[in-house]
Amino acid sequence: METKSGLLVGIDIQEQYAQACYFDRTNRMPQNVLFGDGRHELENPVPLSEWTDVFSQGIFSKTEEIAAHIAHLIGQAMQVSGCAQIDKICISVQYFQENLLDAIASVMEKLSYEKSKWIAASHEECYAYYAYSQKRDLYQLGVMLLDYEADGIHAYMMRDSKQNGTNLIREGSSLLGNERVADAYAGKMGLDEIEAEIVSWLKGLFAEQAVSSVYLTGKGFNVENYPDGLTKFLCAHRKVFAGQNLFVKGACFCAYESTESSVFDSVLLACHNRVTTGIEVNIQERAVTKRLRIVKPGTNWYMAQRKLDFILEDVRKISLIMKPCDGSGDYEELIDISEIPYRPGKMTRISMEFKFSADDRCTVTVRDKGFGEFIKSSGKSVCRELSL
Repeated sequence: METKSGLLVGIDIQEQYAQACYFDRTNRMPQNVLFGDGRHELENPVPLSEWTDVFSQGIFSKTEEIAAHIAHLIGQAMQVSGCAQIDKICISVQYFQENLLDAIASVMEKLSYEKSKWIAASHEECYAYYAYSQKRDLYQLGVMLLDYEADGIHAYMMRDSKQNGTNLIREGSSLLGNERVADAYAGKMGLDEIEAEIVSWLKGLFAEQAVSSVYLTGKGFNVENYPDGLTKFLCAHRKVFAGQNLFVKGACFCAYESTESSVFDSVLLACHNRVTTGIEVNIQERAVTKRLRIVKPGTNWYMAQRKLDFILEDVRKISLIMKPCDGSGDYEELIDISEIPYRPGKMTRISMEFKFSADDRCTVTVRDKGFGEFIKSSGKSVCRELSL
């Protein structure tokens, strides 16, 4: 495989601030990007929760501020790394929602970055990329992320397994959320005052799955000292790491993997926000029947959009072969296109668009495209919702 030489950038955008890092190809590790006064964080000009409304309402001044903000993050990574050529940018957000991602896509288009130059990733994905890019003894039994946010302490547990001949990384999750946990997050009480609750909750989780390493992040865990009891419990036969830059470093590893395919070349990432059912279709090319893969399992749902053109024979239904990665067996989804007029002599041309709105929901739209200057399109289209 040809080795890339351009810059790989990871960006994590939280509600009030953003972080950036770049991939050091020599040491094969992400390097933090520092801003004014040696800070790791750059304050957002507009809170992230407002970005969707800003772009949907077309508030020009704020869209320009947001675009300049992203440009500054990327520009600082270029300056610190000494590299002016971008290979890939991975942007991570906590709430992986379509409208927000569309707003980010608008920013990248405004900054003239082609779709091939950037990808989006959720925090769960970035965590997986970070954890499984470490030494094997740190993830061989599985890993756990404890993310202490305003709604509680999220536990994301991942482990790799082989199913139906495929190496998978699976995710389980749990949430510890109540008034006391919220009060500790807000600083109304100390972390030591809810220590017993956290340990009791974690004992149940560790009884279900052993882990090699535990990672702590989130504002609630951004403290100078952890309670002794919690520290002792977590460190029993496990490695424990704490920090506030895990997601941005994971985004950087994600950018690296998307160009080099090093860690995940033989492993399918089946965590939240990853499509776990592939989509294929049988086609004929030069009179030879072939299987065309439209969506690969393990693909991020927002980045899984596809649009293809086909010339049809006398076909009234299109058969999609659905391939779950959990070993439950392939199945068929039929798309009835009888509304689209058939034209003999291979003069029926269609487009098929696959657009995901979540990792388990896909809309397939088939449109009549006519046939160039010879036959105008009928304007007919067929839309089908798939639950994966």
